[in-house]
This record gives sequence, structure tokens and C-alpha cells, in this order.
Amino acid sequence: MKKHANGILLSRTIFSIIAFSLLITLLAPGCSTPPPPQPYHAPEGASAGSGRPIVFMTATEMAAAIRSGQITSVEAITAHLNHIHKYNPDLNAIVIIDEQAALKSAREADAALAQGDWRG
Repeated sequence: MKKHANGILLSRTIFSIIAFSLLITLLAPGCSTPPPPQPYHAPEGASAGSGRPIVFMTATEMAAAIRSGQITSVEAITAHLNHIHKYNPDLNAIVIIDEQAALKSAREADAALAQGDWRG
């Protein structure tokens, strides 16, 4: 009789393992982790120039260069965007970038500076 009791217990254990495995298999697709982020790809037509030395200026140096007319805000933004396009594929540090808004703001800042309005 003991053999039979152990056999029943063993059958219930195996059944429980199979049922649990089936449950995990059915639930796993909904509980899986999201896929890893895709690497950054520069937009079509982007320049791969590094933008040096503009990208290594301090904010104070860049502001002085813009105010004095050595560079424009658009040139500064473009240099930084080019730097991002060159190095971000390896670094994958930038996920989302709004280039059009950045360039629009730079054009507006250059226009304001041309009328004597300093933005910073």
C-alpha cells in the first residue's frame, strides 16, 4: 500500500511540475522583457564632420564668439549635431534629438542678435 501512496504522490508532483511549466509557457510572452534599444542611426544626409573646435568651446567662449560674429548660432548647433552624428553611433548616448527645433531656435537667435537682442 505504501508503494501505491508514493506512486500517487509522485504522480501529483509530476502533474504539478507539468502544469506549472505550462502556465509559465503561456504567461511568458506577456511577461517578457522589452527588446534592447536599437542603436542610433544618423538621419540621411547628415554630415559626419566632428565640428571641432566649436564643440570644445565653453559656453562662455561660444556665447562670446556668437556675439562677436565669429560664428553664428546655426554654425554652433550644426557643429554639435555633426559631432553627435559622428560619435553617437559608437556611444549610443543620444536617444531622441529634435534637430529641426534646435536649428529653428538657432536661426531665431541669430535673427534676434542681428537686431541687437542678446538672448544670453
